[in-house]
Amino acid sequence: MQDGEEKIVKSVIHLQPELLTEVEINNWNPIPKLKMEDIDNTKEFIMGNYNSCLTLNQFESQVAGHDMLLTSKDNKLIFKPAIPRELWYYTVLDNHYPEYTKFTAKYLGMLNINNLSEKEKLLTPKEDNKTNSQSNRDSGLWAREILRRKEEETITNHNHTHFIVLEDLTQDFSKPCIMDIKIGTRAHGDDSTVKKVRSQTLKCNTTTSKDLGLRICGYQVYECNNDEYRYFHKYQGRELTKMNFHEEMGRFFNNGNGINVNAITKIIPYLTSIKNLINEKPTFKFYSSSLLIIYEGDDGLSDQISTPILKMIDFAHTHQLTDDFVNDDGYLIGIDNLIHVCNRLVDQEKTNNNNNNLVENNNNHLLENNELPNDHDNNNNNNNNLVKNENNDDSN
Repeated sequence: MQDGEEKIVKSVIHLQPELLTEVEINNWNPIPKLKMEDIDNTKEFIMGNYNSCLTLNQFESQVAGHDMLLTSKDNKLIFKPAIPRELWYYTVLDNHYPEYTKFTAKYLGMLNINNLSEKEKLLTPKEDNKTNSQSNRDSGLWAREILRRKEEETITNHNHTHFIVLEDLTQDFSKPCIMDIKIGTRAHGDDSTVKKVRSQTLKCNTTTSKDLGLRICGYQVYECNNDEYRYFHKYQGRELTKMNFHEEMGRFFNNGNGINVNAITKIIPYLTSIKNLINEKPTFKFYSSSLLIIYEGDDGLSDQISTPILKMIDFAHTHQLTDDFVNDDGYLIGIDNLIHVCNRLVDQEKTNNNNNNLVENNNNHLLENNELPNDHDNNNNNNNNLVKNENNDDSN
């Protein structure tokens, strides 16, 4: 943690009556948790296709999450500690549901560091102090918080031997503005413990997840005027209400030069496509899953950099639909509300621009016709009005 930087402090969630009764909690029957050996046909990430030696550093633009994401900048890769159910999801998509893959980051395989040959090597942040030191100074607020929490840990002593390898979605952006927004009204999986069900239900029912199916987990925005990033973390997200949620979304899409309507209008079709896919081919229950939104924050480069990105991420609690489960309505509620919020922001910015243009056009018209009063005319009018008022007082 940098000198003078305050540690992120958890906000207090005011307790409310729990959604589940004690009887319902006691009757909760979780399905067995997946294990690595339960997953068949897993794609293996072949290091030799990239480099025989990969130096991994902390991913400096991480805005949310529990585990530290690692990156190999030279190869534009993200290494995410593997959770069996999330690995299962990427494997199933890769083998059976290609229509879903266009909405996720490109999956390159699973890396088991126990299987590395003698010629292959993986350098962790602890083994590359010089590079890691520079990365720490450049990292975002949440990335530094994760590093603070795990500063005594390494990959090996944290039992991270398996990694999901994904493309780095920020690779084409100069000043990436990134948001992690949780979708859905339920955050616990079918395999969650009673304790987890209780805590996640409480969290959903005391945040915007309950009413909107949306909760901001974190974001970073590059502010052009200040040439620095502005950050928003998950504990702030838990304090938002359905009344001010859209205002915070507006702040995310504003880099100091107004709301980025261009970015929003390009994201809306992706949201609509995800909604249509889930409605037409309901396959999964996306509990506690998120959407990742990325757009270019440097206005001077926005036309040269790739278009905004919207991807589905975080599948640690994703399950296949069962015969008695028609669809994940909570997830669809969140998608619908996010589309509504985005459209509202676009309309709001267009209205503001139209009002500004109307005022500017009126002023230009008055100037062209010499109809704008000057200070001398104003003074004369004021004096005349004063004389009239005095005469009226005398007559009364």
